[in-house]
Amino acid sequence: CPHVNLVITNISVKFRKPVPLNQKIKAVGRIIVNKSRIFQGTGEITTLDGTVLAEAEVTYLKLPLSKIATGNHEDVNVYIPDDVTEI
Repeated sequence: CPHVNLVITNISVKFRKPVPLNQKIKAVGRIIVNKSRIFQGTGEITTLDGTVLAEAEVTYLKLPLSKIATGNHEDVNVYIPDDVTEI
C-alpha cells in the first residue's frame, strides 16, 4: 500500500519462544484483508527449521494524511519500489 496511510486500530502479538542469539530467523507477513477502509495482516517470526517464535495479527484503518496529522508530512511518506521479495 505505497499510497495509503494506515493507523493501527488493533494489534495482537503472541511471543511463543525466546529468539535465539546468533542464528538466522525468518519473518513472514501476509495481507489477509484489503477493503476500502480496512487493511488486515498476519505474520510470524520463525527459526529456519520452522519453530514459531512470535505471531501477530494487526488491523489498520486507511485514512488520508490530513486526518492523521496537521501540516505537511509528505516528506515522511516515502515509498521506494524495489524487487526485493525476501530479506
